Amino acid sequence: MHKNKTPEEIVQQQLLCYNSQDLAGFVSTYAEDVLIMEHPSGNVLVSGKKALTERYAKMFQENPNNHCVIKDRICYSNYVIDREEITGRDNRGAFEALAIYEVNDQVISKVWFLEAK
Repeated sequence: MHKNKTPEEIVQQQLLCYNSQDLAGFVSTYAEDVLIMEHPSGNVLVSGKKALTERYAKMFQENPNNHCVIKDRICYSNYVIDREEITGRDNRGAFEALAIYEVNDQVISKVWFLEAK
């Protein structure tokens, strides 16, 4: 748990763990029943912390240079919206994505990804 942190601080902690490939720290910022979805399709990419752990363990292992930089951030109530630039993926060049994080009870409960075409 992340006591007394703002939604922005929780999302920032998640980003720091993501960039350092700290899987345990990264996963600790998410709810047990987390949902990660594509928008606008609603396609579910991850359902639950176990699936989250498996997905990101594989990604971190396969992409040791994976890195995310926040280009823009908007905080609104319990939502954090990040325009991200991701580099270091072995299978593609740099790309941007928009992530909408919903934070409830000091953890990220839902994420929607809108990837730039």
